[in-house]
Amino acid sequence: MRACHVLLILATLTSIELSYTQRTCGEISISNAIRSGCAPPFYVRETCNFACRPGCQRRRGRTTLHCRLRRGHPRWVGSRLVCQCRPCRSRPTVPNTSVTGCAPTYTAGETCTYRCNAGFIAGGGDATRTCVNRRWSGRNLICNRNRCPSRPTVAHTVVTGCTPPYDAEETCTYACSSGFTSDGGDSTRTCRGGAWSGTDLVCEREPACGNPTVLSGDSGSFTSPGYPSNYLNNQRCSWKISVSPGKVVAISFSAMDIEPHHRCGYDAVVVHDGSTAAFPVKARLCGNSADRVLTTGSDAFVFFTTDGSVTKPGFSASFRAEDPPAPVQTCSPDLFTCENGNCVSHGVRCDANDDCGDGSDEASITCQSGCGSPSFLRGVSGSFASMNYPSAYSNNANCQWNIFVRDTKVIQLTFDAFSLERCPYDKVTVYESGQEVASGCGSNAPSYVSTTNGIRVVFRSDGSVINTGFLARFREVDPSATLPPTPTTRPPSGSGSCGNPIALPGDSGSFTSPQYPSSYPNGARCSWTISVTPGKIVVIRFSSFNLEAGPGCGYDSLALHDGTNRNATLVKRLCGSSSRELATSGSDAFLLFTSDGSVTRSGFSATYSAEDPPPTCSPSDFTCFDGTCVSNETTCDGNNDCSDGSDEFGCINPESSCGAQPIHPVFPPLNRIVGGEGAVSSSWPWQASLQTSSGHRCGGTLVSPQWVVTAAHCVDDNPNPSRYTVVLGMHHKIGISDSTEQRFSLEQVIIHEQYQSSPVPNRDIALLKLNQPATLNQYVRTACLPDGAEDEPAAGTTCVITGWGDTQGTGDANILKQARVPVVRHEACRNTYGSTRPVTRFMMCAGYPEGGHDTCQGDSGGPLVCSRRGTWVLDGVTSWGEGCAIPGYPGVYTRVSAFLGWINQKINSSG
Repeated sequence: MRACHVLLILATLTSIELSYTQRTCGEISISNAIRSGCAPPFYVRETCNFACRPGCQRRRGRTTLHCRLRRGHPRWVGSRLVCQCRPCRSRPTVPNTSVTGCAPTYTAGETCTYRCNAGFIAGGGDATRTCVNRRWSGRNLICNRNRCPSRPTVAHTVVTGCTPPYDAEETCTYACSSGFTSDGGDSTRTCRGGAWSGTDLVCEREPACGNPTVLSGDSGSFTSPGYPSNYLNNQRCSWKISVSPGKVVAISFSAMDIEPHHRCGYDAVVVHDGSTAAFPVKARLCGNSADRVLTTGSDAFVFFTTDGSVTKPGFSASFRAEDPPAPVQTCSPDLFTCENGNCVSHGVRCDANDDCGDGSDEASITCQSGCGSPSFLRGVSGSFASMNYPSAYSNNANCQWNIFVRDTKVIQLTFDAFSLERCPYDKVTVYESGQEVASGCGSNAPSYVSTTNGIRVVFRSDGSVINTGFLARFREVDPSATLPPTPTTRPPSGSGSCGNPIALPGDSGSFTSPQYPSSYPNGARCSWTISVTPGKIVVIRFSSFNLEAGPGCGYDSLALHDGTNRNATLVKRLCGSSSRELATSGSDAFLLFTSDGSVTRSGFSATYSAEDPPPTCSPSDFTCFDGTCVSNETTCDGNNDCSDGSDEFGCINPESSCGAQPIHPVFPPLNRIVGGEGAVSSSWPWQASLQTSSGHRCGGTLVSPQWVVTAAHCVDDNPNPSRYTVVLGMHHKIGISDSTEQRFSLEQVIIHEQYQSSPVPNRDIALLKLNQPATLNQYVRTACLPDGAEDEPAAGTTCVITGWGDTQGTGDANILKQARVPVVRHEACRNTYGSTRPVTRFMMCAGYPEGGHDTCQGDSGGPLVCSRRGTWVLDGVTSWGEGCAIPGYPGVYTRVSAFLGWINQKINSSG
C-alpha cells in the first residue's frame, strides 16, 4: 500500500576527463591535524579535508586543500591549516569525587574522568573534562549526598518500613486504608539515585455492593448495588456462594436489565464454576438475559462489573442448593464429552464443524486459549506463548492449550524461554489423561515427553507480579523419544557451531550468526556475553540481517538481554529483515540466537561498541525526548520548552470533547533509535480499522461520531461502500474479537476530487460515513482536527503514529502498535525525494534521519497525531514513503490542515 520509487542516476566519464585526472599531487600531511576525504594517489580535482586533532584548536589556515593544475603542473592550492596544541595547567578540583584517566602534564586531548564518591550521586555537570588548547572543556560534576527527599504522600494509604532521613535503598511499604482497595500503582517505593522508584499506589473506595460478599446456606438472594435503582458506573462487586457438600449451586434471575453488548463487554454478570475468579467461566450475562446457571460443584463465584458510561436497573438473583443432575453418558479420557452426552474425538474440537450436534465442541469459550491464540493445536509441530510475549503477561491470566499429534506418535514439549513469578503465584501445568504430569514456575520450565498423543497445558497468574512469560514448542516424536539435553550457553557442536567466542572481549568487536554468510543451520542455539568498560553502554549495529520471520519471532530470533544472562531484562527480540540498532542501559549485554527445525536464512553480521549513555536530568527536571533538561514546572503549561515539544506530550485537557483518552498511553524511554511498541489497549480510541472480506486493509481516524478520515489510495480501486467494514475500539488484528469493538458498514465513501495516484499519491485523503453514529465511550472517542490552515506542528515536534501494519520483525505484530516520530522540515523532505517524487504543500513528513521506525504496509490511512493544548490533534494521514524505516527517507503523510474546508463541507452537506 506504500508507494516506493527507485531513482537510478547514471554518470558518464569522458576519456578527456579521465586523462585529465590522472595527474597527481604529492603526499601532504599537516602537523597536529587529521586528514580525511582523500587518499594517495591524489588526482587533480581531488580535495582533502583537515581537522585539528582532539584537544587542539585552529589558529589559521584552511580546513580543505585542493589538488589543481597550475601552469601545467599539479599543486596543492590553499593555505595550510595551523593547529595550536598547548597543554593544560592542573586539572579542575571537584568536591566529593575521585578522578581517573589523566596525569600531569596534561597534554592537549587528555581526558579526566570524574566519579562521585560513595554516598553521593551525580546531580549535574560533566563526568569527563578534556584538555582543549590550555583550557578544560565542560563544567564541574555536581555530587549530592545520595538521599531522597521526603517520601511520596499517597492518598488513602498507611505507610510502614521507613523513617527520615531516607537513605539509599530504603523502602517504604504502602497499603490502602480501611474501606479502600488497590487499583494500580506500586505498594513499595525505594530510594534509588536520590529519587523514589515506582508510581503512587492508587486506592479506590470499595464499592458499596449492598450484599454480604460471602453467601452461605442452601438458599439466599442478592442484587446489583442499589437495585431496583440504576447501578453506578465503575462498580466491581463479587459474591462467593457455598452450599452443602455434594450439592450444586443453581442461580436464577427474577429480573435483569444490564447494558447490552454482543460479548457483554460493557457491564456484565460473570459466574465462575468454583470459589474464585480463577475457576472456569460458567456464564457471562448482560442485556435482558435471564438464563438459569448451574455449577458442577458446591461453590460459585459471581462477579459484577460496570464501565464508565451507561447504567441500568441491574438484576435480582436467588440461589439454592440442588442435587447434581443425573449423569450423562461418560466418555473415555481420549474422547470429548458433549453437553448432550455424545462422545467425539478431541481432534474434531474447534474445527468449525458441529460434531456434537449441539455445538458444544465449537463453543467459543473453549476454542480460545485465553492468551490470544487458539486453544487447540494440531499437527506435527508448532509453538505457543503467554500473552504479549516477549512483553510481560497479564495479571489473573487463565490460559490453556490442548495439543494433539497423530495417534501413533507422542508429544515432545520444550520451552525456548521461561520466566514466571516464583511458585506458587504464577505457574504452568501440564496434564495428560486428566492427571497433572509436570509443572513449572520461576525459571524452571516443565518440559515433557507424553505417553499419549494429547496433552493439555494450563497457565495461570495471580494479581500482582508479572514477568516476560514463556515461548513453548511442541513436535510429534516416536514413543521411545526423550527430551533433548538441557541447552547451555556453549555453542553447539557440528553443523550448529556458532563460530564466535562465547565472551566477546573489549569495547568493540563483531560477531555473526553461525556459518554466515551461508545459511545458518536448523536447531542452532548460540549465545554471546559482552562486557564493556563500566559506565558505558553496549550499542549493537547490523550490517546485514535476515532471519525467518514469525509471530512474536517464535521461529528463529536474536534476543538482546540487558545484563549477563538470559534472566536479565529483555531489550528486544528481532527476526525477519529487521536491522534495528540496539542498546543496553548498562555495560553488559547477553545475546541469544535460536533457530527452529525448518526454514533457514542467511543470518546476520553485527558489530558492538562501548558508548556513553544518554544524558540524564536531575529529579527536579523533566528529561525531553532529545535528552535535554527543562524544569518540571514547565511541563503542561502550553509552551514547548523542549525543542521537540515532549514537555507538552500527552498533557490531557479534561474539558475537551475530542482528542483526550480515558485510558492513557504508555511510552517507554526512547532508545538511541526509536522502535515502536505495542499500545495499551484502548489508549488510542480514535483509531479505526478499514476492513474487507480479506480482513484488515487500512487504518483510519474517527473525527466525528459518524465520520472517519482515511487515505484515498485505500479505497480508490473500488469506492463501493458495500465492500467495506469499519471497526472501532479494536486492539487485536486477528484471532481475538475485543469486547470493546464497534463494527459498522459504510453509507458513503468520498474521495477527494483532485486526488492523484501518480507519480506519488497527492491530495491523498478520503472520508468514510458510517451507517450510524458510533457510541462514544472510554474505548471509542474522536480525535481533534486542526483549528485552521496554519495550525500545524513545528519541525522537530514529536508526534505519534499508530496502526496494525507490517512490523518487519519488530514484534507486537497482532496488536495495535504505536511509535513516536519527529516532524521533518518540509523543504528538507522535498529535497530528499527530489523532483520525480514531489512532496507538495498537501503533504507533511515525519521520521528519524537514521530510520529505525516508520509506518509500513497496512498502516496507510491511519493517524499521525500531535499533542497540542492538552489534546491530540489529527495532523497527518499515513500516505507513502521510500520503503519502511529506511535511513534518510522520512514517512510522508497527508497534511490535514490543508483539507479542513473540504472535510467540513463534505460532512455538513451530507446530512
